[in-house]
Amino acid sequence: MLIAPVNSKEDFYESTILRQWRASRHGEELRKSDSTLRGTRLVKDINPGPASEELNELMAVRHRLFFEAADGRHGLELWKSKGSSESTKLVKDINPGPNSSDPAKLADVKGKRYFTTDDGRTGEELLTAPLRHHHD
Repeated sequence: MLIAPVNSKEDFYESTILRQWRASRHGEELRKSDSTLRGTRLVKDINPGPASEELNELMAVRHRLFFEAADGRHGLELWKSKGSSESTKLVKDINPGPNSSDPAKLADVKGKRYFTTDDGRTGEELLTAPLRHHHD
């Protein structure tokens, strides 16, 4: 399944695509590819082992990918990556533990990343990354 085509210098990766596919050892995980078998590699096994991770709400901003993922210890939370295993990290466990904050509606407005999320206490709110609350 094609996740995010990347076509310009402003996009996450120049001349690469991000794919999510099933591999018996890692399940469905984020991979970086130049559209060839030799040029395709696992970025990070976010949910280790054969368990799959469905990546949702992808947004590319300045050579960084922001997305929603669950790692088996945390629920669906906001993650970021620069395309390497070391740079692929949980931004913050907004709804602590196995509960999901379910980040959604990711948007880039003048270089700021906005998204909605639910911390489990106050309901759905608008935040920015780095995480700040925004109220009307």
